[in-house]
Amino acid sequence: MKLSADGSQLFVADDVSRDVVIFSMAQPKSAPRVFAKLPQFRSPSGLAWVGDRLAVSDDGARKLFILSKNGSLEATLPADH
Repeated sequence: MKLSADGSQLFVADDVSRDVVIFSMAQPKSAPRVFAKLPQFRSPSGLAWVGDRLAVSDDGARKLFILSKNGSLEATLPADH
């Protein structure tokens, strides 16, 4: 899980549905919306901000995915184990 810089959104990596969803902190009863669902996701788990981009670690894919502000894939890096 990772909060947006302004605290208005909570980003959650879901390894079961293989996506990253956003929960609104201002409207806690609203349904989450999908931020990113990539065919390359196997088991997204860790989230971190890299500037204004969201990095998603995925142990199943053994990769680090860098997503843009709108959730599109910008880069993929190998994850060293």
